[in-house]
Amino acid sequence: CVLEQNPSSGSVPVLVPTVGATLEQVQAVTDDPSVKNSTVPPGALWLHAKRPVRPPARLRRSNLKPKKAKQLIQFAVGSRVSPKPQSVVVLAQRFRGRVIREFLGSSWQTADLTQRYAVRLLTGKEADGSPLQDDRHPHTRFGMLFDEEIGKATRFLVWRNQPFTDDEEHAILNAAERELEIAFGKERAKSSWTIRLVPLNSQVQAPSGFDAQSHRQWKSATFYVPPRYMYNRRGRVKQGESPEEQIRLELVRQGYDVTDLVISVDYQATEWVQVHRPRRMRRSQDEATNAERRGFRVSLTFAKPVSGPISLGHSSHFGLGLFVAVESS
Repeated sequence: CVLEQNPSSGSVPVLVPTVGATLEQVQAVTDDPSVKNSTVPPGALWLHAKRPVRPPARLRRSNLKPKKAKQLIQFAVGSRVSPKPQSVVVLAQRFRGRVIREFLGSSWQTADLTQRYAVRLLTGKEADGSPLQDDRHPHTRFGMLFDEEIGKATRFLVWRNQPFTDDEEHAILNAAERELEIAFGKERAKSSWTIRLVPLNSQVQAPSGFDAQSHRQWKSATFYVPPRYMYNRRGRVKQGESPEEQIRLELVRQGYDVTDLVISVDYQATEWVQVHRPRRMRRSQDEATNAERRGFRVSLTFAKPVSGPISLGHSSHFGLGLFVAVESS
């Protein structure tokens, strides 16, 4: 800094000691009688200095070892009022929207084609807005696990088959810094209940089904919704469209061996659950939170142990149809 007598554009005042200032004057505090009522204390004067220009940032090479790429990012769920399993899709949609905005720095609608292409594995759609055409379903999935005994949400999960990049991981973690609203639809204006997502490090054990272990028996952690309508106009199940048949077909497409697979669907324990409705299919903004389909509880028993994660059915990228392994006794 260069001190000047007269102020100039962009300069700031600096109180400095004079050449003849004594040690007592320099050490004086604000309530000493000699300086208490003075604008310019004895042994000091006002000069002016320009703030130095910050040099441009330069990338520093790090000697740290690259961290292991993640395919699963976990959050603990904290809330005073726990969300219900029927509304897991709404929370997943909101969190996904935050992640995309954090990654792009703007909304997907205002991003250019290059930015949209870079974020396609988070959005699950091409740059032109059409669904990502890949039978392997490589894009990101969002889900929530519930403790059946206490009836509360315990984990929020973000995962995919391909590891996340550093930028994607940062966007996911930054999106969790703000709380998520639980209410949706007309209740959203009345309720202030939220959930807090607390990041868990890699030392925390992955949930059952995400731990790369193989199991024969699996059960639905969230409601399974058939991807295609199963009832005809008379209210009867269409031929080839039962939940069992749709599950078997989807498992085959995902590469699972369904030989001697036993599928048990609990038709008594069904619930109406919120499902994801793409923006291009909505007639109104409220339709995203009013789309409901019937969900089922399902158990799967494979002939040979298989590894997960397994998520099937409608809105499986937004938390529905998530299966966890049943620990053998």
